[in-house]
Amino acid sequence: MSFGGSRDDDAEGLGEVYALYVDPQRHRGGVGRMLMAEARRQLAEDGFQEAILWVLQGNDRARSFYEGEGWEADGATRVENVYDVVSTVDRFRRRLT
Repeated sequence: MSFGGSRDDDAEGLGEVYALYVDPQRHRGGVGRMLMAEARRQLAEDGFQEAILWVLQGNDRARSFYEGEGWEADGATRVENVYDVVSTVDRFRRRLT
């Protein structure tokens, strides 16, 4: 898990969850919820009132998890090219306080 200030020009002043990964053998065991709660707590402690994160389109498991945690798609979408793999991601947003 990693997080900090938003890297998006149109989301200055917001926090961002950069990455949150849980071993598939640990899915549905509460680990992701604990990690997310800690990220939200620390971002709020750092003074952020809202945060964003990006979700790969088609990753229904992740989308369902984030929506269950109170995150909502905010309409922003971008195309990323990481290691010559092109993918489209959607931005989610949530109040922290």
